Amino acid sequence: ICGFKRSFFGMQPHISFLLPTRGRSKTLQGLLDSVVATTAFPAHLEIILVLDRDDTDGPDECDAPFILRRVVVDPGLPMGALNMAAYRASSGRYVMLMNDDIILRTPQWDRLVRETFAAWGDDVGLVHVNDLLFRETLCTFPLLSRAACEEAGLCPEAYRRYLIDDHITEIY
Repeated sequence: ICGFKRSFFGMQPHISFLLPTRGRSKTLQGLLDSVVATTAFPAHLEIILVLDRDDTDGPDECDAPFILRRVVVDPGLPMGALNMAAYRASSGRYVMLMNDDIILRTPQWDRLVRETFAAWGDDVGLVHVNDLLFRETLCTFPLLSRAACEEAGLCPEAYRRYLIDDHITEIY
């Protein structure tokens, strides 16, 4: 798997993917390939991988059109702690919780995100991505502004799995 070492010094990412992953290099590579294929402004995308210290299936390094950062944590942390570790390492104006088995299919999805937030004018909002899992009833992979996260928080570190999206959706 290609891990992408390009750093884009001095560039502020527009969107950060918060991406805990463990031992799933094949699905992670599928996600990364779909990012390259669908992103209009890949240089403005930052992907924060959160890897367990003992995970030997992590990505190798190579060039990519987006920023990639790694956060190494102790194994066994709950999902809330993994997402918060990624959030603290991120710097994008907008953040999206991700799984390593997602495949992006919407061409220029990042342009749509920019236009949506621009229409609100205050950066406080939740972009409900159509993940096809729960459709309109629950936003499993929320995309929020950093401003909103700083004001309301992202999620408690103790959360294990499914409560994170419920927690974020209830805020909105």
